[in-house]
Amino acid sequence: VVPSGFVRMTVSAVGETNAQEIILEGKPISPARALEMGLADAVVTPDMVLERATARARELASKPPLAFGSVKQLFLEAGGHSAKASDQTTLPLFIESWFSPEATQYKEALVRSIKR
Repeated sequence: VVPSGFVRMTVSAVGETNAQEIILEGKPISPARALEMGLADAVVTPDMVLERATARARELASKPPLAFGSVKQLFLEAGGHSAKASDQTTLPLFIESWFSPEATQYKEALVRSIKR
């Protein structure tokens, strides 16, 4: 179960075909594939992640807050990312499934595989 808002945002971010791959397959996405899909702007080594993320956050934070917030809101509305009634219906189902024993086992296995 996936919240409908997540589906809308994913389709908007990476297109319908890639969104289907991400959501239906539920498999981890390699950094190269994330870059190819447009899901990532750059791929950096683990030791550079914090530095690059901090630099990007500072760059965005330096924008005029009112103008930046207004433009961001316009993009959200244009992309259909505003909260919808269906989000209220699907969110409890998502939360229930996310914390289910089966999902917990899957997430723990995923973390173990990433740590290797």
